[in-house]
Amino acid sequence: MANKKVNISERVKVHGEWTSASVEIPKLKPDNTLYLKDKRQGKFKVSWYVGKKKQWHPATFPTLGEALKAKDDKEWFLQNQSRPGVQDPTQPDKRLLISPSVELYLDSLTKSKGTKRAYAQVVREFAGWNASLKNGSKKAYVEEIDKPHLARFFDYLVDTLRSDDS
Repeated sequence: MANKKVNISERVKVHGEWTSASVEIPKLKPDNTLYLKDKRQGKFKVSWYVGKKKQWHPATFPTLGEALKAKDDKEWFLQNQSRPGVQDPTQPDKRLLISPSVELYLDSLTKSKGTKRAYAQVVREFAGWNASLKNGSKKAYVEEIDKPHLARFFDYLVDTLRSDDS
């Protein structure tokens, strides 16, 4: 079982030498934020263990509040990482967004000019339709696009063509 505890340390100068000191987490408000008396600035680092190897968050946090948020996010991830689809909120999202992916896809095509134009029209039409969706049905990442989403796009195209013919 992996260690699921995340620690915060602060870079402090002791007798002219920089060192790391463990930060004692103060009592928090009911909404898990710091009381005004406990808010402070410094150089805070977040760490945890993977097996016996200590890992460090790549960023140094200027306030204790930001370090606490990163600590909470990392602890949540460590407890839920075995669940499908869970991504580390402390790491940048490496998934491809739909809008830049459209241009990358079109640039990668090696078809004839007519085929490229047809592909470009459909793919851009899809990106525009997807961007116009509301109520949480819009997809942000390429890997979120699934068969039901494409079926809704197909229905949209059919309905649009029917209304244009009228």
